[in-house]
Amino acid sequence: MPNALNRIMCGIDLDEPTGAEAAITWSHQLALLTGAELHLVGVTKPHSAERSPELMAEIHRSAIAALDGEAPRPRTHTHLHAATDDLAASLVSFSASIEPDLTVAASHPIEGMTSLGLRGIGHTLAHHVDTPVATVPNLAGPMDQGTFIVGVDGSKVSLEALAWTERLAAAVGGRCCAVYSIDEVYDTFETHGWYGRDEEDVLRVVGADPATELVERTGDGPAETLQFVAAERDAAAIVVPARRRHSLGGMLLGIVPDHLLHHPTGPVIVLPHAFLTEPATYRAARTTST
Repeated sequence: MPNALNRIMCGIDLDEPTGAEAAITWSHQLALLTGAELHLVGVTKPHSAERSPELMAEIHRSAIAALDGEAPRPRTHTHLHAATDDLAASLVSFSASIEPDLTVAASHPIEGMTSLGLRGIGHTLAHHVDTPVATVPNLAGPMDQGTFIVGVDGSKVSLEALAWTERLAAAVGGRCCAVYSIDEVYDTFETHGWYGRDEEDVLRVVGADPATELVERTGDGPAETLQFVAAERDAAAIVVPARRRHSLGGMLLGIVPDHLLHHPTGPVIVLPHAFLTEPATYRAARTTST
């Protein structure tokens, strides 16, 4: 698994700028602190049926100019891109050439359809890109020396997510807070958790890093608990792993990421299942393509 963020791609719908400033600022701060390249992708759609080369070139120039006005300073290692497709499709397309380690998109306070957030920007991206996806509805806690909340339940995939979050927190001089949530009838990130071996695994792994805080809570669902702890600690983001893509025909990411993406209270980072469980395959694919 990669140890650092080398390239961050942030997508903005220039025709619907809700949340754009927060997403750009969040991505820019993270890029500055980690030394990553920042690729800003602005999307806009033609307002007429005409698709002449001259018109499309003008739309492209206008989109780049709009992005240039939005991009924070300093502009070191910042690249601007424009597209005329919808936001999710454009980010999926650009991911093949940019090869980002994190894809960021602005989101609304309520994203997608139903309580599962189907068709929301984060949900759509998480099913079509192979690297971590972040949605940013607003700015939360500070990024510099900030706190990153990660949900753990003792499963291998959640402990891999913990390791990824610890590296991210270390890169920005911050701290990681692992949250273990217990509910009477709860479904977490990979398996159905319970008091016992899962909790022991969490305690063992978290205890190996004195810089990581462990919070155990009971009563509320895991997603709500993560949001409560994030608010208490003024966290920069919540990190959760996704289920395998074949869950219910590939529609679901898991009840926790689905809930967080549908009703985000702050930035949410979803780590794809294959990214966490098949790091050798991921690294090989990245090496082959570069």
